[in-house]
Amino acid sequence: MQMASLLYINETAVLIGDGMKQTKEARRMPGVKKLHQESENFSKAEYIFGHLFGAVGILMGTPQKWFCLPLFINLQNDVKTIFS
Repeated sequence: MQMASLLYINETAVLIGDGMKQTKEARRMPGVKKLHQESENFSKAEYIFGHLFGAVGILMGTPQKWFCLPLFINLQNDVKTIFS
């Protein structure tokens, strides 16, 4: 079995973070928020109702082909206050 190596810069592994908005039809669902739509397409609504997910991954592979291995994904926007 071959293993891909991690990408290091200045002896530190490279982490990548990103966010994603997922639209939801229900407005009374836990964690659903009114989110601003950052699209330049004027046919889309300015705001959507949905969840905001955040993810962190680590960059690994070979110098010819790098990819991101997800390490952590969670629901953003203070959803913890709903469960307390």
